[in-house]
Parts: sequence; structure tokens; C-alpha cells
Amino acid sequence: MKTRAPFLIISILVLVVSVLACNTPIPTVTSIPGGTTSEPEGVTATEPPVLPPPALATLRVVYIKADNVWLWTEGTGILQLTAAGGARNPVLSSDGQVVAFNRNGELWVVNADGTNEHQLVSTAYLSGLVSGGDTAEVKDILWRPGTHTIFFNTVVVAAIVGYRIPQADLQSIEADGIVDAITYLESAGSGGDPYFSPDGNIVALSQPDKIIFLEVSSAFWNVALTFPNVLTYSEWSYYPEIVWLPDSSGVRVAIPAADPLGDPSQPSTFWNVPVSGSPSILTTFIAAPAFASFPYISPDASAVLYTAENPGGVEIHSIRTDGTDTLYTSYPSGTIEIEGWTPDSLHFMVHHLPTQINIMAVGEDIVLGDTPSVSKVQWIDSTRFIFLNGTELRISTLGSASSPIDTGVNEYNFGIWIH
Repeated sequence: MKTRAPFLIISILVLVVSVLACNTPIPTVTSIPGGTTSEPEGVTATEPPVLPPPALATLRVVYIKADNVWLWTEGTGILQLTAAGGARNPVLSSDGQVVAFNRNGELWVVNADGTNEHQLVSTAYLSGLVSGGDTAEVKDILWRPGTHTIFFNTVVVAAIVGYRIPQADLQSIEADGIVDAITYLESAGSGGDPYFSPDGNIVALSQPDKIIFLEVSSAFWNVALTFPNVLTYSEWSYYPEIVWLPDSSGVRVAIPAADPLGDPSQPSTFWNVPVSGSPSILTTFIAAPAFASFPYISPDASAVLYTAENPGGVEIHSIRTDGTDTLYTSYPSGTIEIEGWTPDSLHFMVHHLPTQINIMAVGEDIVLGDTPSVSKVQWIDSTRFIFLNGTELRISTLGSASSPIDTGVNEYNFGIWIH
């Protein structure tokens, strides 16, 4: 089963302290012999205000090693958080204090200091969501920004080996709550792959034929955009990637052509979908079929990165909201895959099969990483990134040598902890 995973987006908090001058004239300080000063009559001496220390940003990486959850904190080091095994898909809360993870299909959490490990969603509860010989597991795990509320959906594990069918549901639970104390938000077919708005008030849900907005506080639900199912000519369904506008006013979505083999001239569409309604097409483009190459929306939602086929090869393009299309380069078929944008929305990653990744822009083509293999790249900011060299987890800055974090790593995630 091949599905889209929510695109990870990194936020940087900048604290600005402004001191405003009042209209009252500032009293003159008078010098007196001996180098001391006296205050004008009626003015009392006060200590200068003590400003709070600036907010600190600490990088924390959670990862799976030997089927358990581990945590690396920059400047501190490594801590093993669980020991019972069966763990995967670790996701750190926005305050860096709790890790949610999947254990044998169930939802579990553990504090970032290794305490209070406990189950939130049980197999018994999940079994009640399906019938027959099928079972169910937790699929996507998403923290609501600024809270300890976890939103999740589920997948049906069919009795036929190899079939995993997304339920397109949505549920939530408090990380500090008790097992199976779940709020069932949207039933199967009414949820989807979740993407939180930057302000944390709305969840955009991706389905194979629609985009849905759910207002968290009121549970108001509406279908914001509908489109034909994108044929993959296989058993998996295409779930479009959603990128929120920075002000939470809407999302951008790229919808591939529905039947590119039946009609190669059918265009893909780049949509603007406001929360207030009235979606509109920003531009269209002729791309390779979705089963061959996904389109990727830039982090600032201003452009789509895509590939187009030419005789014997593949071209890499981006197209902006005004229709400006840039052709970067072309390669022989079967030699590259695009991997998405970097955080600056100017550079993008190209995977030269099987092991090398380059970052590119107009007039730029730079080998990423300094190890024999580079995979599963995640960007901390526009210059720093984390990646796997086989099963070795490493951190690097562009133009500098990378440093090891740990070895024997299967998968990882990370967060910027502001405190």
C-alpha cells in the first residue's frame, strides 16, 4: 500500500521585545560632586526592569532502534525511552515533552525523560472498528500544535496478506488521559490524512477524491474541494499532499491528472482552497502520472515541483501560481526521483538512484551529504538536515562534514523544542 504521508513543516519562534517611549519628558539627572547623581525633585530612583531570558530552541530527535524509542537532544545526548519493543512511528509533541508512538498497531506515549510510558489506544478498541477476519491499527499520528492532544486515524489490515486499507477516519485522545478515552471525530470515509493549520484551529483532511476542513473547537465539517479519483492502476489510492498558507486562511493542493494513460494530454491542477470557500485553479501543467512521480508543493505554497516525460527521459520542472514554468534539467528514465523541496522553497532534492541525493535550484546542483548513502532526509532549517546513512543516523550543515547521532536506526522524526 502506497499512501502519502503528511509533510513535515518546521516552525521557528522569534521573540521580539519592544520598549515604547511615553510622551512625558524624561527628567534630567543632575551631577553632583564625587561622581554621584541626584534625581530631580519628586522623582524616586527605581531599579531597571529585569527582562525575561530569550526563548531557547533545542533540537530533539526521536527514533526507533532495536524496536524501541530513543531520544537524542542536541547538547545533551542520547536517552533510551522504552524497552518493551514493538515500537515504530515516533512523533514528538510541539513542546518537546512527550513522544507518541505505535506499538504493535496500538497508540502509546512516553515522556521525553522516559517516565510515564502508557497505552492510549488498545487492540480491543481497534478490533471494534472492523468485522470479519480483519484487524485495525493506528495509522497517522499528529499532535495538535501547542497541546498534548493527539489526532490519529486508522488502517484496516485485511485478512488477505499484504492488504492495508486506510479507513479515512479521524479520532483524538489526550496524551495525559486514560486508555481508550477517545473522541471519535469522523467515521470511516469522513476523515482522511490530517494536516493541522499553523494556528492549530483547523484540520485539513486529504482523501482520494476530496479535501475536507474540520474546525476543532466546534467540530464543524465541510467538503472544501472535490475532484476525480487519481488512477494508480494498482490497489493503492493517491492522497494529495496539503500545504497550509502561513496565515491559516487556506491550503494549496496539487491534483494529478485522473487518467494519464487514457488521456496523456489531461493536465494536473494547482488549487487554492480558502477556508472561507470558493476554491480556484491557480494554474495547470502536464506532468508524469502520479504512480510514477508525485507533485510536491513548496513550503511557502507558491510553486509545484513535478516531473514530465519526454522521449526516453524525464524532465524536472516547477510551476508557480502565476503559471511561470521552469525546466531545470532532464535525465534518462529510471535514474532519478524527486524528493521534495528544502525549507527555503528555492531548492529541491533529487534522488540519483540508488544512493545519492543532490539539492538543486536554477544553476545549482550540489551533492547532499558526505557518506556512501543518503536517505530519509529531513530539514531542520534551510541549511541543517538529518539523514540516514544505511542505519546510521547523522546530522549535517550544508558545506560541512556530517556528525553521527546513533547507529542501528530504523526510522526517526524530530522537533524543535522552544522553551
